[in-house]
Amino acid sequence: DGLVVANESGNDNDFRIVESMSESFHKTLIWSAKEAIFKKYSQREHLIFKKQIAVESIDEAGQLLNVKIEFSDGSVRNEKLSYCSIDDFILVYSN
Repeated sequence: DGLVVANESGNDNDFRIVESMSESFHKTLIWSAKEAIFKKYSQREHLIFKKQIAVESIDEAGQLLNVKIEFSDGSVRNEKLSYCSIDDFILVYSN
C-alpha cells in the first residue's frame, strides 16, 4: 500500500498536512518529492528518504515544494520543486 511506504519514508521535519489536502494526497506528494530528489542526486549519493530528505514547506497556490537535503558529507542543499495533479496522478519536477 502506497500510504504505508510514504508513511515509513516520513521525516520528523516534513511539513505537516495542509488543511485543504487529503491525507493520501499529502503523503503521495511528500513521497513524490522525495523520489524526485533521490533520482536527481542518485549519481552523487544514495540518499535515505527518512533521514536526509525533508519537505519543509508546501505552497499550494504556486504548486511549489521546498525541500532540504542533508548529504552525508555534512553539506546541505535546498531545492524548490514544482508539482501538479493530473486526474489521479501527481507529477513532481525540478525547475
